[in-house]
Amino acid sequence: MKLFRKLLLLPLVMILFLPLASMCVFMVFAGSSSASIDTDEIIVVSGEFVGPFEDDRYVITSDPGNRPSLHDWHAGIDLDRSYGSKVIALTDAIVYDASARCDPDGGYIGNRCPYTNMGGCGNYVVLRFEHEGHIYYVTYMHLSKLHVVKGETVKKGEVIALQGNSGNSTGSHLHVEIHQDKHVLGKDHWIDPRTFLDLK
Repeated sequence: MKLFRKLLLLPLVMILFLPLASMCVFMVFAGSSSASIDTDEIIVVSGEFVGPFEDDRYVITSDPGNRPSLHDWHAGIDLDRSYGSKVIALTDAIVYDASARCDPDGGYIGNRCPYTNMGGCGNYVVLRFEHEGHIYYVTYMHLSKLHVVKGETVKKGEVIALQGNSGNSTGSHLHVEIHQDKHVLGKDHWIDPRTFLDLK
């Protein structure tokens, strides 16, 4: 008799439980999708650009181009203000990518951190914006600390990170690299950072 009652109760429990369970699952997935990051958003900008530091108290330690002593072609420009100096966004932009997986002061030649397609960049921030019909990707590398996350919108002059010595680095500095219409590193789609940055 007890078994018979249990068998009768089972369909009733299932009828009540299944809609409740499915509603909970829907709410979980609906909540996660509303918090998803859209890095395809484009911010169109015009006017002057700023940075990469809050002031001009920095030195340029390596220009773009061939570097025979290091047997490479340098796709960006290296600047040094001091370890921990505030790095600012050159314009309004979307944070297209960002990573803080590396030791902020663990840089050395040959260090491939973060061991991805951005290997050797150390801790980095990539900003994305549109200007005069082209999309630009600005990568700030070898950072010690990030103040932004992927998918965030930043304003011109906003602090996005601090200078560091992470990844494939000989010492504390900031490497800035800019590419047009495609997010890559190196010579492909490369443009001179001085196109946007009024470097002293």
